[in-house]
Formats: sequence, C-alpha cells, structure tokens
Amino acid sequence: MRLLYAAAWLYWIIVGAWNATLPQMSPSWSPASPQAIPLALSCRQDLIFSLDEFCQVRLSPQQVLLGGDVNTDWERLQVIVNDRNPFNRNIVDGAGRFAYLVRDIFSGNIICQSNLIVEDKRAPQVQSTDWQLKTIEWLCFDIDSILNVPASWQNPNYTYYTGRPVFADNCGGPLNLKVKDEVVIGECDSSFFAKIYRNFSVEDQAGNRSDTTQLIVLLRPDWKKLIYPRDTAIHSCIPEALRTPMLYPFWINGVGDTTVFNHEYCSLTIQREVSEILICRRGRKIVQTLKVFDWCAGQIVHTDTTLIKIGDLEAPVISKPSKPIVVSTQPMDCTASIPITPDQLQRSYQIGFSDCDAVQLTVKVKSYVFRPSVGDSVWRDAVYPISNGVMGSVPVGKHRFIFYASDPCFNSRTDSLELQVKDKIAPQMRCDNTIRVSISNGYDRLTVADIDEGSTDNCALLSLKVRRVIPTSCTVNFDDNLNGVIDTSDAVTLENGIFYTLPADRVEFFCCDVGTKVRVELIGRDAAGNISRCWMDVTVEDKTLLQCAVPADTSTLCSDINLGNFNNYGAARVLNDPCGLLSLVTLPTLDKRNNCGVGTITRRWQVVRNLGKPNEQRSPECYQVITVSAIRDYSIRFPRDTSVHCLQIPPGNTLWHQENGCNILAFNVTDVRFTASGQECYKIFRTWSIINWCEYVDGTEPVILDRDYDGNGERGDTAFWLLVRSDGHTYIDKNQIVDDSIPNNQGYWTSSKERPLLKSRGIWEYTQVIKVFDDEAPKITLIGSRIFDARNNDCTGDVNYTFSIAENCNAKDMQVQVFYDEKADGKVDRTLKPTGTYPRFRIQEKLPIGIHKIEIVAADGCGNTSREMLQIEIRDVKGPSPICINGLVVELMPLPQEEDIDGDGDLDAGAALIWAKDFVASKVEDCSGIVGYSIHRADDIESGKEKPDPNHTGIALTCDDRYTVLVYVYAWDIHGNYGYCETYVLVQDNRGLCQEEGGASISGVLKTFSNNPVEQVKLNLSGIQNAEVYSNTQGAYSFQKLKENNDYTISPSLNLNHLDGVSTYDIVLITKHILGQTPFDNPYKFIAADVDLSGYVSTLDIIQIRKVILRLDLEFKKCPSWRFVDASFRFADNNDPLATPFPELRNFNNLNSELLSADFVAVKMGDISGNAARESLHAAPELRSIAEAPLLCSGLPEVLRAGQEYRLTLDLSALPDAAGAQFTLAYHTHALQFVAIEYGAAGVESFGLNDAERGLIRMSWVKSAEKGSQLATLTFQAKSSVNSAGLFHLEEKDLASEGYTQAGEVKKLFLQRDMVMEAPGYNFQLYPNAPNPFSTSTTIEFDLGEPGSAVLCITDLSGRVLKTITRDYVAGHHEIVLQKSELNQTGVLLYTLKAGKDAKTMKMVVY
Repeated sequence: MRLLYAAAWLYWIIVGAWNATLPQMSPSWSPASPQAIPLALSCRQDLIFSLDEFCQVRLSPQQVLLGGDVNTDWERLQVIVNDRNPFNRNIVDGAGRFAYLVRDIFSGNIICQSNLIVEDKRAPQVQSTDWQLKTIEWLCFDIDSILNVPASWQNPNYTYYTGRPVFADNCGGPLNLKVKDEVVIGECDSSFFAKIYRNFSVEDQAGNRSDTTQLIVLLRPDWKKLIYPRDTAIHSCIPEALRTPMLYPFWINGVGDTTVFNHEYCSLTIQREVSEILICRRGRKIVQTLKVFDWCAGQIVHTDTTLIKIGDLEAPVISKPSKPIVVSTQPMDCTASIPITPDQLQRSYQIGFSDCDAVQLTVKVKSYVFRPSVGDSVWRDAVYPISNGVMGSVPVGKHRFIFYASDPCFNSRTDSLELQVKDKIAPQMRCDNTIRVSISNGYDRLTVADIDEGSTDNCALLSLKVRRVIPTSCTVNFDDNLNGVIDTSDAVTLENGIFYTLPADRVEFFCCDVGTKVRVELIGRDAAGNISRCWMDVTVEDKTLLQCAVPADTSTLCSDINLGNFNNYGAARVLNDPCGLLSLVTLPTLDKRNNCGVGTITRRWQVVRNLGKPNEQRSPECYQVITVSAIRDYSIRFPRDTSVHCLQIPPGNTLWHQENGCNILAFNVTDVRFTASGQECYKIFRTWSIINWCEYVDGTEPVILDRDYDGNGERGDTAFWLLVRSDGHTYIDKNQIVDDSIPNNQGYWTSSKERPLLKSRGIWEYTQVIKVFDDEAPKITLIGSRIFDARNNDCTGDVNYTFSIAENCNAKDMQVQVFYDEKADGKVDRTLKPTGTYPRFRIQEKLPIGIHKIEIVAADGCGNTSREMLQIEIRDVKGPSPICINGLVVELMPLPQEEDIDGDGDLDAGAALIWAKDFVASKVEDCSGIVGYSIHRADDIESGKEKPDPNHTGIALTCDDRYTVLVYVYAWDIHGNYGYCETYVLVQDNRGLCQEEGGASISGVLKTFSNNPVEQVKLNLSGIQNAEVYSNTQGAYSFQKLKENNDYTISPSLNLNHLDGVSTYDIVLITKHILGQTPFDNPYKFIAADVDLSGYVSTLDIIQIRKVILRLDLEFKKCPSWRFVDASFRFADNNDPLATPFPELRNFNNLNSELLSADFVAVKMGDISGNAARESLHAAPELRSIAEAPLLCSGLPEVLRAGQEYRLTLDLSALPDAAGAQFTLAYHTHALQFVAIEYGAAGVESFGLNDAERGLIRMSWVKSAEKGSQLATLTFQAKSSVNSAGLFHLEEKDLASEGYTQAGEVKKLFLQRDMVMEAPGYNFQLYPNAPNPFSTSTTIEFDLGEPGSAVLCITDLSGRVLKTITRDYVAGHHEIVLQKSELNQTGVLLYTLKAGKDAKTMKMVVY
C-alpha cells in the first residue's frame, strides 16, 4: 500500500498537479507577474489539525505557508498532501503524520514541502437507542436475568433484552464498548423495588470516549396479580405412597415467564398450612391454606384456600368382550351354569372389573321370553338360583346381565351385556367294543341295536345310524357301478381320503375282511343338530380247521451232503384252506446230533391263522424225524525233516489233512528249541498232537507215530500220510490211495492189521526236526546328529545318541558293546554301557570337549558280528559368566574445547570414558582359556542399535548420560561365545558443565512371580511430561530428567506371543486347583489362570488355553498376553484375589527426587507354572537339564507301499504315572496323507487337526480317567512306496514335546518307533481254529497273499448264517478272536474264509 501512495505522490508531483489545474484556467488568462509570488514563502513545520465530522481536513495555502502579504495571489497556489488518497490533493483523509507540498499551478514550480500532523479529536456519538421501544414492566424477581447479564443488552432475542444504544464515529473503525450496571434498591415507600443504571461507554481508535446511561426500573410485584392453585384431585391406588403436593401461587411477568411464590419475594412472603381428613381406606382430603404477608404493610394482605383429594377417586372399570358371548348347556341337563363373581367372569368370558380394591358386584338378569298367547318375545326380569358364585338353571335362549360394581371408596358403575345359552353338548355315544364277527359262507352283518350300549343326550336324542370303513381289499364287494374301483358314484362317502358306507341301520362284512379289524362308527344326532359318534374296531374271524401233511421219516449217514439242505428230504403242506388265508410256518429244526454229527434231526411245521398278529392261532405241530449214523474217514500228511534259513521257518499250523467222514480234528503244535549239533544255528523239535474228538476217550494215551516207516534207516527223511478209513483200519502210506501199488505192491507201508498199536485211539503224536541256519550279521543304524554342545560347568557335554540294531533271526541272544576312543587317537580308553532294549539303544555319557570316536559292535547268537564307527564332536558353546561390580560413579571432565565426542551431532562440554575391565569384579574362567571383555549401553542393545561386539571395549559418557546409565559387560571366549552381566554408571556433573534439566527420575523392574525378568515391555509415562521406554533383558526400566513436584502415571503393556510359557502342564495345574487337589499357592496364579476375565477360574479357562496350544486360536480372545500388577499392592485375600480390582498402573504425586522401586509383577496369562520369560537375543545359551521318556509309535513296517493304509499307534506306557502330555507330531506330506484318527486315552478335545494337511498334528492331553496308555491311533495312506524311517518326528519348534507326572515332574518326550516286519510272501491259507472245541472263545488264523477285503462266514450244518465278519487286510498273517456269545449256537459249525477268488471251509465245535 505504501508503494501505491508513493507512486501516486510522484505522479502528482511531476504531472498530475499541473494537468489537473489546466481545465480551470480561462483561455484568456495570462500569468501574473513574477512579483505576485513572493520569494519569502515557506512551509510550516509539524502543523497540527483536527479531523472534521467526515474524518477529513481541507487545507488552504494560507494555513500551511509562512509569509505572503496582500499582494500574494493565493489562488495560483495549490496544497498537495501525501495521505491515503493523494488524488484528492489538499484534502487529508484520516489521522496521521503526512508529507505535503505547495506548488505554483501556472509554473509547476514547488514552493516548498514539509510535514503535518492530523488528529482525531471527535468522540463517538450516540446515533440511536432502542430501549424506548421496550415497554415491558420489569418486576423485582427479574433482576437476576438483567443485572450484569451481557445477553440483556447484546442479544435482541434474549427474553430479558432491555435495549442498547448505537454509536457512530466520524472515522468509522472498531469501537471499544464497555457496559457497567449499578443498582439502587428502593425503600418501602418507593414506587419501585430497584433501579439499574446501565452505563454504556464507548471509545474509538484515537482514544476519544463517549458515554450514555440507561435507566431500568424493576417494580414490586402486586400480590393481587397472583394466580392461585385450583382445587386438585389425584387418583392413585396407593395414596400412602404419594406425598401431599405443595401448591403455591405464581406471577406471570412481562415476558410470559412464571415465578412460583414459595419463599420471600420483594418484601412479600407466604405461609402454608395443611390439614388432612381420611375419607376412605384408600383416600384422603387435604385443605391447604395460603397466607400472603406484606412486610412493608406489616400485615397479612390475602388468604387463599385449596382443596386437594388423593386416593381412589374413580369408579370401577367394566370391560366387555368384543364378540358376543355364547354359553353352552351343561353335559347332564339342558340348562347352563354361569359364574357371576368378578374373577370367574374374567376367566370365563373376559368380562373385566378393574379397580384399586376388590369390586363388590351385584348381578341382575332379564331373559328374552316367548309369549305363546301373543306369539312374540319380550324382556322380563328373571331370578335363577345362585350357589358359590355360580348362577344355575339358566335355560336356552337370550339373557341380559346387568352389573352393579362398586368399591370401598363409594365409587360405582353400572353396565350390561347380552349372552345366549345354546345346546352345544353332543350326544353321549356308547359302543360295544367286544363285538367279533365270524364269517359264515363269506358274509355277516351288524345292526344299530347290536352296537349301541345306551347312547344318551342332555336335551333330546334325535337319531342313531351306523357305517363302516371300506378297505381297498374289499373293492369288489362295494363297487356298485362295477367299474373296478370305489368312488363317489358308489353308495359311499369319502372323508379325509377314507371311504365309508352311507349311514344306515346296519353294516355288512365279507370274506375280504377276515383277519383284519374293521372300523365301525355309531353316529348320533340331537335336536340342536349336535352330532357325536363312537367307534370300535370289529375283529372279523375265520373258523376253518387248521391241518397239515408232512413227509415220512427217513435215515442217512453223517457224511450225507443232503444234510446241508433239509428240503431234500421232502416238504409239508396246508390242508383245507378254502379262503387261502392260512399260512404254513416252518419251526426251528430240533437237531439232536452230537458234536460228531450223529443223532436225530426233527423237522417241524405248523398251520397258522392270523400270522404275526396278537390273535394268531396255530395248529398242533407236524414233524418228520431224520436219523443220522456215524462214519470215520480222514487223512493227515506229516512232513519230513527239513533245513531252512531263519526267515523261512515254516509255520506250525500247516499240516495238510482231509476229512471224508464225521470227525472233529483238533491240532496242536509245540516247538522246542535246542542248540546246534552241526553247522546250523539251532534246531527245532516240532511236535504235532492231533485229536479226533469223535473218537477220543478222556485219558487215552496218544499213538506215537514212527519217524522211519519207509524202513531205510534214515529217520524223518520221508513225508507220509496217516489214513483212518471207514473199515476201522489205519494205514501209513506215501499217498492217500491204499489199494494202488505205491509205495509197494501192498499199496502202503504198514497198517493196523500188521501193527495193532496203529489202531486209532482218537489221538496221534508226531515229531519233526527242523535245522535253522543264519549267516547274516546284525545291521547297525546310526541315528541323529553327531555334534553335541558342552554346557556343563566341568567343560563336558551331555551326549545322548541313539542307534538301532536290526537282527533278522536271533535278537534274543544279541550282545552289544560300545568302545570309547577319546580324542580319536586310535586307543580305546574305556567301554561305554548303552541303555535301551532291542532294537533301539542309547549312549548317554558326559564327554569332554573335542572330537572322539565310538565303535559299536553287535553280535547275534549265531556267531555273526557287525561294527560301526561313530565320530562325535563336543563343541564349546557356553560363554564365560562375568561378575560385575555393583555400580560405578564417574565425573564428567571438561573438554579443551566443545566437540561432538559421542557422535550424536551435538557439541559436548564434558565427557568421561569408561572401560569394560573397570566393571569386572573377579577373573573369569572358561573352558577355552583366554577371556576378553566388551561394554555396551543397555538401551543400545535393547533397541537393536548395537549388537554385542568383542571390540567395543569402552564407552564415552556425556551430559546426555546423566544421571544413571545401565550397561551390559560382556565376557568373550576364543570361539565367540559370550555371557554378560548388568550394572550401572552414576554420571555426575560436579563442575556444572551441563545445562540443568529436571532432576527427578523413576526406575523399576518388571519380574514374574517366579522372579523371571521380562523384557521388551512398553512403559508409558503420562503427566506434565510424556515418554515411552521398553524394559531391558533384566526387566529394568528408567525415566530420567523428570521435572520435580509434578504428578506422573506409569502404565506397562505387552501383547506378544500368547503361547510364551504356556503348555499343557499349566492345564494340569489348573485342573488340580479346580478339583481341590493342589490349590494355587499365590494370588498371581489366579490372575494367570483367568484368561476369559470372568473373575474366577473355571473349565472355560482350560478350553481357551487348550485352543491356543493346539493353534485353534492364535491368541486369547479376551485378555492380552501379559498383565502387570503394582508390586507394592497387597491383596485382601490371597486365596480369592479376583474378588476385588487390583492396580495395573502406578501413580506418583509431587515427584521431587529419584524413585528407584517402581516395580511391577508381570503375570503371563495362561502360565501357571511361572516359566514364561522372553529370552534375550544376546543372552548366552543355557542348557535345561531334563529327564526323558519315550513316546512309543508302532504299527508301521519298514517299507510302505503306495496306496495302502497304515495305522500308527501312539503310546505313553513308558510314563505310567502320567498326568498329561503335549507334542506336535510332524510327518512328511510328500509321502503320507492323513486319513483318520481313532481316539483312545486322549479324546477329541486333546487334538488339533487344523494343520494336519501341512503335516502337523498337535496334542494337548490331561489325564482325566483310567483309560490306558494308548493315546490314539492315526491312519495314513502312503502316496508312494518309501522306507518308513524318518517320515515322523516331534516338532520342537512348534510345541515343546513334554510329559508330566502326577508328582509335577516334567519329562522331555522323544519318538521311539517299533516297526513291524513285512509279511514275507504269504499265500492264501485258512488254519484250524484253536482251541477246538471251545466253550468261551477261539482264535481263527489265516494268511492272505495280497491286500484286500476278506469275509469270514460262520454257519450251522443246515447253512444258516450265524455271523459274518468283513474287513480290509494287508498281505500277511492275520487272526480273528471269536467269542461264543457272538454265535448263540452250540454243536458242530462251519467257518468259511473268502478273499478274492480264494475260499476255504473248516469245522469248529462249540459246547
């Protein structure tokens, strides 16, 4: 703006002034002589002018120039001012100091120039006021809404607005308005109560001030203008609960607001008197007297009386139903009974009587009566008997009931309604339910009289009819139009899809009804049109005589194949069945054959009427007897002696035999092992004992079969057949044919004819010799890592190495030796003793640091030996453990000149250097010898700014490090292992080198209730200063440089890793607490267990914790990972700490010094054992010494075949006193697919299968009952053919593998496999069951050559199936245990095994 003024001023100097004057010159004007302008003219200095009412000053040359006389031509001179608007030349706009010049208009010469001062001396003026427009009469009680209330002069919309003046200033601009109220209170003789003198003072920018005063008069209220309360009635059913209202008069002021006159106002006061009168039990009357006293008059100027009624003031309310009321007659007569008490009327007809008290009710009746003499109906008063609140004998018709209702407070009401009595009671029907119909010649009938047993009606019974249901089986008997179906064109009715005959006086029955129950209905109708019916199910019978014919008795041998189907011996039939309604039933055959199939068979039949129905009738039994005789004929082949490899020993139940007669052969084999006499490893004497239960007599000695029947002197070199024939003789033959020329012309080697001792006694015995060879050494398999960490204080490492040995034949006599070569120098230093049992062994030793060799030697019982050399390394991984001095005090020393000594970008005035060795309290020993030291600020390590560095041997401290610095001192060995200790440095500025800041501080430690420090906890400081720090690895924190004498609050928080410290062991502890076995022993365990924040510990908390362990939830739903309790807080009850809130932050008031014990107890939610501790990344590793226990897994062969399913059983029998366990079983998903789980001791709640597809199956199990040690069985399908070794392991990184004992001991679980051997080339074979015969259970063994489904079917000799077992099997040997209770049958039974195209049948005996 100043540039604009300068430009305008320059323009006028050069051009503007001259040109602006030219138009004013006359064309004939001639310049005056030079003498007209005296040369002595000059500009006045610092002239002062005052602005006019337009905020301007008009200047003339005479006002600003010195000099001049009467000859001066003032018209040719012009004044130009450089003000805000220089274009108006000699007019000054506004106040200020301005430059001006005077110039000659004609010549354009500047006469002079100077400065002048313009001042504003005019005060603002009142332009208008609006309080003259306000004609409101203000009263004394309006004073609080006006006096010193700005809205009363600022806001015209304010109810008590009194007006305001409008000021105007000559120069405009903002005005400063001030308002001040002064009040004057009038006396009693004054015409006013008070006067408010409101002064408005306004000041402009130049300081000129103007004032005006408004007078506001407030009058005394006129008691004559009071509005007094009216008489009042308040209805209430509980008047005693209502206080008597206090009713006061009130004024209405000039703006419409009311002021209640309930205390002294403006020399007027009021007095209230009340008197009460009880008018009834629920009502009272109050007389209120109000007296107005005028203190100025000194007397009561007015008295007013108000009547108030409170209580039951309303008459009873009678509510009537919206629909007409129809009342039925009673069941036993033709009149109605109508209740007339209020309660009964409400319940029965929804006629309500509501009042504060019980209603007193009077009822009168008018009946609409027919006048036969006149032929019309009129209303007449009627009286009917009343008993116990019920009006009886009300006849059929219309009636008007008039109700007179009153209450105890004398309120009453009358109302009426009409109701109609109708006969709605249907006839009472009674049918004879005992009727039976016997068909004679295919027909019978029933009449109404046959069925009715005295049906009645309460008014008048009009008619009785009967009808029956028509079943589809009787279509031909009711098809009137002969179209083949029953339809409505026949003489029938259709109701709800059922056809009935038309109601008539009788119903008919036919042969088609025999053996059924026919529904028959009796229908009654009364005079009012009510219909009722009764029904019965009529039994239709056929009385034909029951007779049958059977085949003749017969005889046969026990070997007769027809015994498998008795129908081959003829069939029975029914006689005399004209209607075809009788059935021939085959009864169970009475099989009285003994276990050998000899005896009688009785076939039985009966002719049955109404088969399977309650009225079933049977004829006497008809039977046929089949007599079965015995025959003995069987063959058994005994093998020769043999020599085999240990893996090829033939099974003992493989004797070939054939039965042609009725025999029960039972086989038993016994193997006795003997040491070798030759090149073999050992010998087996295999003895077979065979009994034919159909010949054997208890106590009979067996027939011992010779081993050289061929007579060549070589015992056992030839296989032979034992042949027992039906002719009673026994033969020893090379084949099964006696009368051929093999092995000689006689056709057999010998017989009981030549050797009477061979005659069968029903029991035989033979011994075979088997030589067993083994030339394969045991196989040693080394498992696991061969590098171990030395963590013990004596510089040794715990070696825990597992190896397995596979022996194909003679593991029983296995010998295992382990030789130890320390430092691998080729010299055996000592023999180690392995632990474990075949096939898994373990080397557990403490060995020194270094590389060593271990030789494992395994020898089987057959002289085969194998060796494996194992090289192991014991590494030094344990860092030195330094001991720090407890703090160090250093003083900051001045620097020669300020420099940035600590590299933070700021110049430092003082510094101090500290070295790691200054903090070492004593010399540190290490397994690796030399130890070095380094030092770091704790905050630099915790924040990640620095990492432990062996070369960081010192720290430079500056003013920024006042007053306490936490430091970590590290000790290093030559392998880079380290340990550390924590201490502090007190940095003092005794020389005053540092700029002073706040001198207060707060420090503390966060530790668990088991004294474990917690790091990385965020602590927020709030108050006059806000800050945020994190706890270090020792759980310590510190807030420094806090301003003294202020209030601060510290709140810790940490919500990371909800699974930290949480395991199934914690669930075990919570369970024992809930059951009262081991209650919690400190209050923080209650807090840790309450993960659902319910305020108590329950099974719901266990469910939440288990979900997190099994990864079903990633975190606790309702609580953070950690909670923190003020360490100074003391619980009111340590056994119930959750009953009251506990502090989770700390407040410090007027902090004025160092506070060093602001500690918190950190509670890890879900961690009851108290082992949660967030491990520092730079902490030296530490070995946790823990006992071990195997988790047994069995059921897998060494080689898995693609497509087959395998069952893996998890067993914890090695931990018999287990209280719980947890682990993650990991498997290779490229080789296996998880199929199913069969739960055992661990139920469905104990397993997490949500990551099963990723190869992880988690278990968190707490033992709740005695369910054995088998946790579960997992089913997997092999995706490809692979070796099963290494497919499974326990994933420690996912979940610690731990078992927990009842005594609270924690044991580390390791996976121990028990592999099953692969079935070696089996063929289909079914073996005799053993024992046989049996009375409780028996075992059936069989071999399958290929995997697949197999069916075992057990039948009796008639072919009736008793039991079928169908299962899927792998190739190999199997067995099925069969219970007698599963068969429900005794005697000789057959069992058949079918697998693919193969099948075989054998016999068993059950007794």
